[in-house]
Amino acid sequence: MTTKYIEDGIVVNYTEPNAAAISSGDIVEMGDKTIGVALQDIAQAGTGPVAISGAFSLPKVAGTAWAVGDVLDWDDSAGAFQRDATLATGDIGDCAVVVQAAASGATTGVALLLPGKPVT
Repeated sequence: MTTKYIEDGIVVNYTEPNAAAISSGDIVEMGDKTIGVALQDIAQAGTGPVAISGAFSLPKVAGTAWAVGDVLDWDDSAGAFQRDATLATGDIGDCAVVVQAAASGATTGVALLLPGKPVT
């Protein structure tokens, strides 16, 4: 194996640059187009594992059903994923795909994380 190999990229060591701590299970916005899920608590300015690939139970904006295969956007102001969103600055488009259907009234749904498209 090359000495340049760092990690497999499914879980990355992430250092929180902001003033807030991150709790295990929180959504982590990494830059303007990557979404991850914290796998453990990360202290303020600390480093910890964040999954940027895989299927997770994710926060969902209620009011719209999800079907398997729907592409989702991260709504930063709502702190949740939704489909067919009108994106605003800070949101991340096309960053997950639904792998289990979710009813309109549900507040969580299961989706696979993807690299997203930044909204500026």
